[in-house]
Amino acid sequence: MMKEGARHQERSDLGLDSKRERAEHILTQLRDYAEQGYLFHGGKTRVDVLEPRQAHDDDPDRRTGKARAVYATDDIRIPIVMALFEKADPALSGWQSSYTTAEDGTLLVSGENCTLTQGFIHVLPPETFESEGDEHDRETLSFAPVAPIDIIPVDADVLAFLDGISIDPVLMQNAPQSAER
Repeated sequence: MMKEGARHQERSDLGLDSKRERAEHILTQLRDYAEQGYLFHGGKTRVDVLEPRQAHDDDPDRRTGKARAVYATDDIRIPIVMALFEKADPALSGWQSSYTTAEDGTLLVSGENCTLTQGFIHVLPPETFESEGDEHDRETLSFAPVAPIDIIPVDADVLAFLDGISIDPVLMQNAPQSAER
């Protein structure tokens, strides 16, 4: 369960009027947590305790994406993207979402039959996590359940203010537009 006094407040309670202010507030919160050593996990639902789940990675050369664990990272870009991914057309049987890191460090994000909708970033204490990642992989794994200290809602608007990320334009076209213009 979240600790009492978690710093997060709903964006509507903060009096933030613009997409930019909301996005900058979210990114500032995440960067503050990162500086304190916390890790991040992105998902579509708010979860009080994250349980280890079996991961499935089709890349035969990767070790990390195949464990039964809670996955987290100190790189805020990855959980933001994972929180936002969703199947675009439920009538179609398949969908795929992916990200990779370019040589210059830019996170390249793409997908098929997927879109970007609101999700949640779970802020996790690092104590039960260990680094079992592949070389240059910043993912860490916990083989035990983990309770977030904070859960922060995020939407696709934040991507416009996040450095070091390149989103396939098709994903952005499929993303629901914010009610605010």
